[in-house]
Amino acid sequence: ERADELCISHGLLGIGGSDAHLTSHIATCMTDFNAVIKKESDLVDALLSNEFQPVWLADTLNGSSA
Repeated sequence: ERADELCISHGLLGIGGSDAHLTSHIATCMTDFNAVIKKESDLVDALLSNEFQPVWLADTLNGSSA
């Protein structure tokens, strides 16, 4: 929640990631990129393009995410 607030207040897009403190929280959030990422430079280009969004695993399983 704090990360979301900071991104919004600074005009930044957030990425999905997990620094899980519980094993049940591992891999529950990820980043969906519009581009294919095959190498580091692809990742950098995608992040700079702002064409990505954080997604929750549960949303992808329910069909709620792109």
